[in-house]
Amino acid sequence: MTYNPKTPLKIGIIGAGPVGLTLSAHFIESGAYVVLCDIDAEKIDEIKKVGISLINTIQKNVKVDKVCYSVSELKKHDLDLVIISVKTTVLQVVVDQLSKTDDEKLFVMCAQNGIDNELIAAEKFGKDKTLRMVINYAGAMENQNTVNVTFFNPPNHIASLTNSGKVVAKSLANLLNNVNLKTDICNVSQIQNHVWEKAILNAALSGLCAISHRTMREVMSFPETVDMVTGIIDESIQVAKKENIEIKDGFRQSSIQYLTKAGNHKPSMLIDIENGVKTEIDQLNGKIVEYGKKYGIDTPLNQGVTALIHLHEKKKMGVYYLGIDLGSSYTKFAVTDDSGGLVLNNVIPTLSRNKGMFRDQLTKINKQFSIKQICTTGYGRDTFDGDIKKTELICASAGVSALFPKHKCIIDIGGEDIKIIESGPDGKVINFYMNDKCSAGTGTFITEIADKAELEIGEMSDLAKLSSGSKIINSFCTVFAKSEILGWKFNNIPIEEIAKGIYLSIVTRIRKLPVKTHIPIILCGGVIAFHPYLQELLSEEFDVDVSIAPNPQYMVALGASILAMKNEA
Repeated sequence: MTYNPKTPLKIGIIGAGPVGLTLSAHFIESGAYVVLCDIDAEKIDEIKKVGISLINTIQKNVKVDKVCYSVSELKKHDLDLVIISVKTTVLQVVVDQLSKTDDEKLFVMCAQNGIDNELIAAEKFGKDKTLRMVINYAGAMENQNTVNVTFFNPPNHIASLTNSGKVVAKSLANLLNNVNLKTDICNVSQIQNHVWEKAILNAALSGLCAISHRTMREVMSFPETVDMVTGIIDESIQVAKKENIEIKDGFRQSSIQYLTKAGNHKPSMLIDIENGVKTEIDQLNGKIVEYGKKYGIDTPLNQGVTALIHLHEKKKMGVYYLGIDLGSSYTKFAVTDDSGGLVLNNVIPTLSRNKGMFRDQLTKINKQFSIKQICTTGYGRDTFDGDIKKTELICASAGVSALFPKHKCIIDIGGEDIKIIESGPDGKVINFYMNDKCSAGTGTFITEIADKAELEIGEMSDLAKLSSGSKIINSFCTVFAKSEILGWKFNNIPIEEIAKGIYLSIVTRIRKLPVKTHIPIILCGGVIAFHPYLQELLSEEFDVDVSIAPNPQYMVALGASILAMKNEA
């Protein structure tokens, strides 16, 4: 079956990234029947709701009527052509899925960076049904529906691999040209020239940015790395010529000049490395190395960049464990590697109007790390279905013991309670006491009293240190304590003395609890993270050294991630 140019072209676009959204916006504006497909349901829902926005170099706002959430759903639209604009790392998966929907009339076009992408599609669909596009614009996602198009160096290029696809290629180019996205038709040899030239430009700079964690401008501002860029281009040109790619005269110099003008932004390969996802290195520098071996040409710079990127990928793609402490005030996340080392921690408000904040944080973590087990703890541990659930007592003991493997007394001051934990060298809880009958001395108590005293939480410790006073809030009841604070303010008690008075009331409260002073005392929890002056006051009160655990707010989450690792073992 062949496409009839007299009927409107029905196009599916897989991938709602900068390339896919920019193409979608233009094809929709041209009047084509367009279906946008991406597995990110939240993104697709947002696009269906508010449309696609292009800003900066290209400016458009286009409504999107037809979307789907999986490749298999495209079949019901009876499409003429599907454009694949996903990263090359998942190209094979998408092609395999798409081939299951093929009714022998479907044309497929690859629209990504990289060498030989179209051959992957042609293996499933045949060369007669395969096209290749070289995109000469670039952009970054500002949010789920908005692309910041940073530049467009016209034209784009489209070619069919055989004469059978020429009509489709011409129809696509006409649609894009009619809405000012200049696109040329070329033959197979010409498209390969464009593919290789763009691949060489990407190979010259992207890998070096990813390895060095520097922007394009930073790499091109350093003479030694510019020499490496030049060397990569020289190696690549030598290989391309052996493959009968026509490299235009002056390409080497024009490439250096072009890359020197690169902006102070991160290429997608660096962003992939930072997010812990597989890069497109194998379709860029890796392909140049592959073709170099075919012709017996040494490509040490391309080979070195490829190897180092693979090393970065391997490090990021190891096994990791996630601990989630769903506290009364804040939810803390801790990711550890298979040695128990902390590699990421983060915190979000537990009671947030943005219900997607928790989900977004999990999505971000899963993109960065291959999470094998999840342990949840805290007040809200039953609200999220992890692999295991543990109490805060057990997790606090495990987290602190990972850093202090000895007999100790842990004081965990949280948002709603105070926990006194006697912990063994192995992290096991020997004994414990919880003050959870009222909020006296907890984070909630401090926040409410400080608010009444018009104290900034972040300034309390520094202010309290300035006071030589010893006034104490007598009441542990928040209501009565607020009344005392109002009385202090009415009597013009200095603000630094009020700050210290709040802390002294907490110390007095803790002093009444069964704290073991014959073993090391270690503080953890969110309160001590924001009120470190409590350490000094508690040391004076107990007349012993009192320590603060590193990253005290995350100790319980750290313990949860360590227990997730032990559970998996």
